[in-house]
Amino acid sequence: MNYSAAYFQDYLQTAFRIELLDGQSLALCLDQISVRDNAAFHQFSLFFLCQGGLQLQQGTYCLQHDSLAPLSIFLVPIACTGNVYRYQAAFSVALPAAGSES
Repeated sequence: MNYSAAYFQDYLQTAFRIELLDGQSLALCLDQISVRDNAAFHQFSLFFLCQGGLQLQQGTYCLQHDSLAPLSIFLVPIACTGNVYRYQAAFSVALPAAGSES
């Protein structure tokens, strides 16, 4: 599936969760969507906030949301303030070339 920023727009400020291997569940809030399109690519980032003492390592995680099918997304920890961690998922989706049919 090719994701887009618009696909996630309705889920801003809502809870996603990750089920960890040890049986724990980690809650993340989709805090921000940033779009930086150009002529060739639809580029966007999702930013998640997570409170708690556990920091995820950079990697692919299965994010679950009550209104979506499970999503396998690569998360990168980018900041920590106190016990709040910020993660980024960056996407770059090729756009059809001008004049081509999709």
